[in-house]
Amino acid sequence: MLNKMEGFMMKIGKKIKNLRLKKGLTQEELGERTDLSKGYISQLERDLSSPSIDTFFNILEVLGCTPKEFFDEEEREQKGRIRGRRPDRLSR
Repeated sequence: MLNKMEGFMMKIGKKIKNLRLKKGLTQEELGERTDLSKGYISQLERDLSSPSIDTFFNILEVLGCTPKEFFDEEEREQKGRIRGRRPDRLSR
């Protein structure tokens, strides 16, 4: 169970980075909007640090994503990998 959870947690940083880029923000801009340093945002995106729940929710709010949307997407991606499909082809 721990390995599965570790694998899931490792994707949080990548997902935050993808959301930030879709929003057109730099690490510095996201940091300013969340009162976090650019360095800390970088550490989160590289999974070198884990945010507190409050920090995580604040980041998601700035990125325009609810926790449900964030984790529903992760679940869809996991199911797609299990079935051997790419996540973007699940709805077809």
